[in-house]
Amino acid sequence: MAVAYITPAVTARGTTLHRINGEETGSFAALAIAQYEEDEDVYLLYCDDQWNVITEVRRDSVDAAKGTAAQEYDGVNSCWHNPDGGRIVPCD
Repeated sequence: MAVAYITPAVTARGTTLHRINGEETGSFAALAIAQYEEDEDVYLLYCDDQWNVITEVRRDSVDAAKGTAAQEYDGVNSCWHNPDGGRIVPCD
């Protein structure tokens, strides 16, 4: 649905803490928004540099997922790309 690279133009606000198995994590290379076929909701996926999903949050719409990302990262709003719409270019 949409992807955004976490580049130097995108900075974490430090407003959200992500934990996996009790350990804090927060170093992500990219974000993606996806929807599973059997699910009406969408997921904001936090990915490493190989597009492996590290963690995710469930939201009721693409706009809500982008809003969550904007609450966590300054500059991310201008970095969203539609992977079905052609080449993905990281924002500067």
